Amino acid sequence: TDSKDVMKADLILLGTTENLGYMSGALKDFFDRIYYECLDNTQGTPYAFYVRAGFDGTGTRRAIVSITKGLGWKLIQEPIIFQGKWNKSYVNDAETLGATLAAGLELGVL
Repeated sequence: TDSKDVMKADLILLGTTENLGYMSGALKDFFDRIYYECLDNTQGTPYAFYVRAGFDGTGTRRAIVSITKGLGWKLIQEPIIFQGKWNKSYVNDAETLGATLAAGLELGVL
């Protein structure tokens, strides 16, 4: 995904693991690559995110909210933080989040 894809998106769903209290290197790289080109071109873009956190996800959440605030994106739902030991339900919950967002776009409510 590059900045052109982001500028065409109707909505963005971000997902990341928490590594040492911060987002994954892959998500950080994504933001590094798209930030300046998208800065004035994606204001108001709706987004949501989830974090797979071993402990609490606080640092990752704070970083994502800070970066997306700078981009002017609009958080459309409370972030989902998958905490603690791995649970198979996390996959279903993430899929449900994606399906709910897609339905919202299709219905024109997002």
